[in-house]
Amino acid sequence: MDKTSKPPLITPPRNGNGHHSEDPHLTEKLQELEARRQDGQQLIDEAFEPVMERDAIQRETDVPDSGYHGHAKIKPAENRQSNPFNPPAHWKRLDVAQVRAWDCKPLHPIVEGIIARTNFIFVAAQSQTGKTLFFLWLGRKLLHDGTLLGKYSIAPVRRVLYFLLEDPDRRAQDRILDVEDEFPKLDPDRFIIYVAPGFKLTDLRMLQWLKETIGPDAADTVVILDTYQKATPGISSFDDEKQSEILHSLSNLTRELNTTLIVVDHIRKESNGHSKGKSRELTIDDLKGSGGKVANADCVILMQRTPDRKQIKFYSRSKDFDSDVRVLLNVSPRGSKEPKFSYAGDLEQMGARSHGTAEARRKKVLEAMAPDIWMSIDEIAKACHVNETGKKTLQRDLAAMTGTELDSAGEKKARRYCRNVESIGQDA
Repeated sequence: MDKTSKPPLITPPRNGNGHHSEDPHLTEKLQELEARRQDGQQLIDEAFEPVMERDAIQRETDVPDSGYHGHAKIKPAENRQSNPFNPPAHWKRLDVAQVRAWDCKPLHPIVEGIIARTNFIFVAAQSQTGKTLFFLWLGRKLLHDGTLLGKYSIAPVRRVLYFLLEDPDRRAQDRILDVEDEFPKLDPDRFIIYVAPGFKLTDLRMLQWLKETIGPDAADTVVILDTYQKATPGISSFDDEKQSEILHSLSNLTRELNTTLIVVDHIRKESNGHSKGKSRELTIDDLKGSGGKVANADCVILMQRTPDRKQIKFYSRSKDFDSDVRVLLNVSPRGSKEPKFSYAGDLEQMGARSHGTAEARRKKVLEAMAPDIWMSIDEIAKACHVNETGKKTLQRDLAAMTGTELDSAGEKKARRYCRNVESIGQDA
């Protein structure tokens, strides 16, 4: 039966003789209601038609298998012909025998050693680290020739699109104005911010809107999504099945559109850079939830404030560059005329220097302590020429050496230290 030939469900009421009412006004109203109902039913039928067809095909193709695999899904030939799969235009068939003739796009770094074109970059940082401030600042940097932090060359892009899902527009405005003096005047339509609270990556209509908004200049555009948590409401960070679908779609988006995507996220709450009250350095394991974030990303960036809140540890690992980037950034105060972010040092080199300094302090302690003589921290500090400011560091050094090179006895201020047998000769 045709959709338009279905019998009406809304009919005029019958009178006492069993005949339909002859009231023309009532009949006209009921006809209008029936027309609306049929229009609505048609919309519902059209919306569910693909689902009903899919379910019908599924029932036809659930053919029992003779093996122990349960049910094998075998699609009949007529269904394959009527509804064939057409691979997306960006898929490729490459013959390894002709590997030298493959038409591959070369690697085009945007920020040397960190970000390349068509990368999917996943960023994780603590709350209040300055993620939004940094990436608003980075967005401006990517539009101009020069270097990042005076070290990493920039090949500028034509456009930056920033999708702000968490912060209000006034906060973005304040942060942009705080760094505006660092940059030349910006032409219109080069850096666009979309304030989009409620945007969801799980909504296919919104994902399609995102693709259309990126538009035809996708290859020369960097897209920043802030934050991933806001874009995936109601989904557990540890739900690998649902998270993998979203992460795959983001990774596929960079391949399909040839665009560069930076997604900003939080670290695990229980990490927060601290363990048993002590500050520790973040690792990739601190990414919140699913391991699919690391698996799908071309580059992972971690950011962490130092305890004094004046600096940021910046760590980047990319599949396109041989070496990781681990640097310390200075952060200038609000309103300062200095660059908002500047290079303070290489964390690897600083770690090596710190280790060397600690080793020198250790040797100094051993030289100041005679074997078999128990000494208080004040006596050791005097022998090592350590002032009151350096006593806390000395106390940490003594605690680290206890059990291996030193023995200790007593509690708190009464604690005494003595070199043990294993340490004799180590000060040579």
